[in-house]
Amino acid sequence: MGFASALALAAVVFTSPAFAIVVSDQDAGKFVGQVVTVKGRVARVSTSSSGTTYLNFGAPHPNQTFSAVVPKKVVSHFTNLPAWEGKVLAVNGMVKVYRNKPEIVLDGPAQVKVEE
Repeated sequence: MGFASALALAAVVFTSPAFAIVVSDQDAGKFVGQVVTVKGRVARVSTSSSGTTYLNFGAPHPNQTFSAVVPKKVVSHFTNLPAWEGKVLAVNGMVKVYRNKPEIVLDGPAQVKVEE
């Protein structure tokens, strides 16, 4: 295996949910720019007029501690998003900040695990 192949494999392995650091929704903002698994309870599931669905953790928008964002282009890959309201989820991905709130933009359901 060449160096480039080994590096690519390491990138996949160490950014997969099994190897990600697990943090609470309250602490997600401390991990901006990092791939982590954020765990917490979904307070509200809402869909914007543009078709983007937001899983707001901790409290409903605008007081959420963290959001998992499901863009319109991938919403169809998820089944029954409203059922996640009140559930504890583990969400894996790169933490970003939007309007001073931490979020992970989801590409697909493999990034989400229902914990409770």
